Amino acid sequence: MFRWHRQLLLNLMAAVVGISSAHAQDIITTEYGNVFVIPFKQYLDPDKRPSCSTLPGVISYKAFQSQDNHNFTAEEYRQLAGDAPYMGLRGHNSWYDRDQRKMVSWDDLFPVYGDFSSGKWDDLPVLCGARDQPKPNPAAVSRAKKSVDDYPEFTDYVLHRAPGLVTHSHFYSAGKAWCQHAYVSVIAEYENDQVKSSLLAANPAAYLQNTIIPKIKQICPDFPNANPHSKQLLVLKFRPEEGRIADERINPDKLNFKIDDAGHLKLVRDTAYRNWLTYNDNPDAREAISNIVEAENKRVLARESDWLELYITAADIGLNLAYSHRDIHGDGKRVRRQIDYYEYALEQLQKASKPLEQAVTANQALSLTTFDEVDALLKAYFSDKSRGQSAMKRAESLSTKQ
Repeated sequence: MFRWHRQLLLNLMAAVVGISSAHAQDIITTEYGNVFVIPFKQYLDPDKRPSCSTLPGVISYKAFQSQDNHNFTAEEYRQLAGDAPYMGLRGHNSWYDRDQRKMVSWDDLFPVYGDFSSGKWDDLPVLCGARDQPKPNPAAVSRAKKSVDDYPEFTDYVLHRAPGLVTHSHFYSAGKAWCQHAYVSVIAEYENDQVKSSLLAANPAAYLQNTIIPKIKQICPDFPNANPHSKQLLVLKFRPEEGRIADERINPDKLNFKIDDAGHLKLVRDTAYRNWLTYNDNPDAREAISNIVEAENKRVLARESDWLELYITAADIGLNLAYSHRDIHGDGKRVRRQIDYYEYALEQLQKASKPLEQAVTANQALSLTTFDEVDALLKAYFSDKSRGQSAMKRAESLSTKQ
């Protein structure tokens, strides 16, 4: 179908002399576009890596499919990758197998090379698309002193890898523009539903807390407080390795998490969460999220039950003190107003106890059908509690004037 032009081979032989040992960043000019090859260790190091652009169309076609006679010939591969058994295809996840003459994934290489930190990956070549000229290497700067401004045009960070799973974040804007974004997108790209279910069952909030956030903070030290207007949200998106979602903005399979002042994550019960429940057909995944929501509800309900008891006790004591003041000093206008405020506060706080008790009962057998019910009960509780607190403050302000 496609034929490798004779001029391409001439250009390759002229430009890639010594590539098998040094993998120099010299531009390889072909009639289909420019490419270059670098060692994988250099690809992983933002201090040393030039911009790795999309591969030219014909070269990409040869690399990513495996029909006989339409992929790289042995000579073409040798000119690009020398004697290396694998060649990376513009990244860390896709590799071209020299002997099988086809594309393989990172998972296929993991049993042989182990983790990236093993050192066994370092000299494998990575094929990149090139622009007119490669970007100059930035001056050597220790990582401790680097800021996010030292990563121009780096559009994709790999935050974690495990067999069948790669979690990364797209940087559509360079530098501070990404770090200060209100929504930080984290994409968990999974090989199959079992991997996804395992991640959910292990608690995605804990996964983000322990594994992902430390990686993000290496790049953006001020996260989640880098946005000048609000605390940043983490948007965890689930995406299959095959059949990826073309536009991540419409991905319904996502969960939003907010980070409190103590640095703990909490699942946000918002539109993204409800869409996730609506569109997700994996029963194991649904059960896992149900367990997370139930645990969060228990924490909130226990905390609010304690607070409500204190508020009701305070309102009752304040009301009795106001009555005593009236009996001793007479029925003045200020005392009558104070009694009215305390009586209204006590009424609202006692009213708030009813939806709170109902929410506790509903949460004991939480299911997808009771999520909305518990949310509605909590909304009613917080509304009544707020009115009660407000009335108490007005009553207390009158007592300071007496």
